[in-house]
Amino acid sequence: MRTEKELWELVLSGQDFFEDGVCTWIELMCDLDIITYDEFAFLKNSLYENKPKDKCRAYFWQSGELQSRIDWINERIKQLEEQWK
Repeated sequence: MRTEKELWELVLSGQDFFEDGVCTWIELMCDLDIITYDEFAFLKNSLYENKPKDKCRAYFWQSGELQSRIDWINERIKQLEEQWK
Protein backbone atom coordinates (compact mmCIF):
# COMPACT_ATOMS: atom_id res chain seq x y z
CA MET A 1 0.00 0.00 0.00
CA ARG A 2 1.17 3.52 -0.76
CA THR A 3 1.88 5.99 2.02
CA GLU A 4 -0.76 8.44 3.17
CA LYS A 5 1.21 11.30 1.63
CA GLU A 6 1.42 9.51 -1.72
CA LEU A 7 -2.29 8.78 -1.62
CA TRP A 8 -3.30 12.37 -0.88
CA GLU A 9 -1.02 13.55 -3.69
CA LEU A 10 -2.75 11.08 -5.99
CA VAL A 11 -6.14 12.39 -4.88
CA LEU A 12 -5.02 15.94 -5.66
CA SER A 13 -3.97 14.83 -9.14
CA GLY A 14 -7.50 13.52 -9.71
CA GLN A 15 -9.45 16.72 -9.13
CA ASP A 16 -11.62 15.92 -12.16
CA PHE A 17 -13.17 13.14 -10.04
CA PHE A 18 -14.39 15.58 -7.37
CA GLU A 19 -18.16 15.88 -7.15
CA ASP A 20 -19.33 17.02 -3.74
CA GLY A 21 -17.04 15.83 -0.95
CA VAL A 22 -13.75 14.11 -0.13
CA CYS A 23 -15.45 10.81 0.74
CA THR A 24 -17.17 10.54 -2.62
CA TRP A 25 -14.03 11.82 -4.36
CA ILE A 26 -11.87 9.02 -2.98
CA GLU A 27 -14.69 6.49 -3.33
CA LEU A 28 -14.92 7.23 -7.06
CA MET A 29 -11.15 6.88 -7.37
CA CYS A 30 -11.52 3.48 -5.71
CA ASP A 31 -14.39 2.51 -8.04
CA LEU A 32 -12.15 3.42 -11.00
CA ASP A 33 -9.29 1.28 -9.57
CA ILE A 34 -7.02 4.30 -9.13
CA ILE A 35 -6.70 3.42 -5.47
CA THR A 36 -7.48 0.12 -3.78
CA TYR A 37 -10.31 -0.45 -1.34
CA ASP A 38 -7.78 -0.67 1.52
CA GLU A 39 -6.27 2.66 0.45
CA PHE A 40 -9.76 4.19 0.26
CA ALA A 41 -10.55 2.95 3.79
CA PHE A 42 -7.18 4.22 5.03
CA LEU A 43 -7.76 7.71 3.57
CA LYS A 44 -11.32 7.87 4.87
CA ASN A 45 -10.10 6.96 8.35
CA SER A 46 -7.35 9.59 8.14
CA LEU A 47 -9.89 12.17 7.04
CA TYR A 48 -12.09 11.49 10.05
CA GLU A 49 -9.17 11.37 12.48
CA ASN A 50 -7.68 14.62 11.18
CA LYS A 51 -10.78 16.57 10.19
CA PRO A 52 -10.89 20.29 10.90
CA LYS A 53 -11.24 20.58 14.67
CA ASP A 54 -14.41 22.68 14.63
CA LYS A 55 -16.29 20.37 12.26
CA CYS A 56 -18.63 17.61 13.34
CA ARG A 57 -21.27 17.31 10.63
CA ALA A 58 -21.29 15.04 7.58
CA TYR A 59 -19.78 17.72 5.36
CA PHE A 60 -16.75 19.23 7.06
CA TRP A 61 -16.85 22.00 4.46
CA GLN A 62 -19.64 23.49 2.39
CA SER A 63 -21.08 20.86 0.05
CA GLY A 64 -19.48 20.92 -3.37
CA GLU A 65 -16.73 23.39 -2.49
CA LEU A 66 -13.44 22.05 -3.90
CA GLN A 67 -10.85 24.64 -2.83
CA SER A 68 -11.32 24.20 0.93
CA ARG A 69 -10.77 20.46 0.47
CA ILE A 70 -7.63 21.05 -1.60
CA ASP A 71 -6.35 23.37 1.13
CA TRP A 72 -7.00 20.72 3.80
CA ILE A 73 -5.28 17.98 1.77
CA ASN A 74 -2.25 20.22 1.19
CA GLU A 75 -2.12 20.98 4.91
CA ARG A 76 -2.35 17.27 5.71
CA ILE A 77 0.52 16.55 3.31
CA LYS A 78 2.61 19.21 5.08
CA GLN A 79 1.81 17.61 8.46
CA LEU A 80 2.93 14.23 7.14
CA GLU A 81 6.14 15.71 5.77
CA GLU A 82 6.88 17.32 9.13
CA GLN A 83 6.47 13.96 10.88
CA TRP A 84 9.32 12.51 8.84
CA LYS A 85 11.85 15.36 9.28
